[in-house]
Amino acid sequence: MACRQFKGTKAGLEVCLESERAGLDEHFKALANATLQSNSESFLTIAQEKLKSAQNDNAHELEKKTQAIAAMVEPVQKHLLQLNGVVEQLSGRTKPFVKIFRIYRGNCKADRGS
Repeated sequence: MACRQFKGTKAGLEVCLESERAGLDEHFKALANATLQSNSESFLTIAQEKLKSAQNDNAHELEKKTQAIAAMVEPVQKHLLQLNGVVEQLSGRTKPFVKIFRIYRGNCKADRGS
């Protein structure tokens, strides 16, 4: 310790004490800074891991919901396609019926008029 040379004088001891305090203060600040930086890095690492985990869980949930909706819509879509095919088939067949109906309606009007 460098303060041994000032052992006998009060002023020398005060200077030595102040020097030691300054050294300890700097040492404490350095330790506190290193601890803070380490804790910050640890916090960010844990936060990133939790965020990735949450994103993976959400992506999985979204995929499950998308599949569930597709499964619900599929039967309706098939039914609509079948109905569309039936409507197309019937649209070609109705023309003769329309012609017959018009003739019949015309005959009915003629019968009422007589």
